[in-house]
Amino acid sequence: MNVCAIILDYFGAENTERCLISLAHQGIKTIYLVDNSGCPSASAQLHKVLDSVRSKRVDYDVEVISAGKNLGFARGVNYALLHDRRFGSPHDYYL
Repeated sequence: MNVCAIILDYFGAENTERCLISLAHQGIKTIYLVDNSGCPSASAQLHKVLDSVRSKRVDYDVEVISAGKNLGFARGVNYALLHDRRFGSPHDYYL
């Protein structure tokens, strides 16, 4: 089973960190983390949190993607789905 999770972050790095940690060992192969803030300081905080999560040796790959602005929820999810189809191998399931 090839499962991908899509998480949108909008000025919520602490919540995103808890979400990422909770997804460890759940059978997820890839996580697309959509930086939906469009703010350099929020992006820097998000990358700092991501480094912390990766140091815990989670069992999935995380890729941060950003359009450079807030796309809203639905467009943000569609942005990640389009990215997955264009640059990866589309997954069987999305969370």
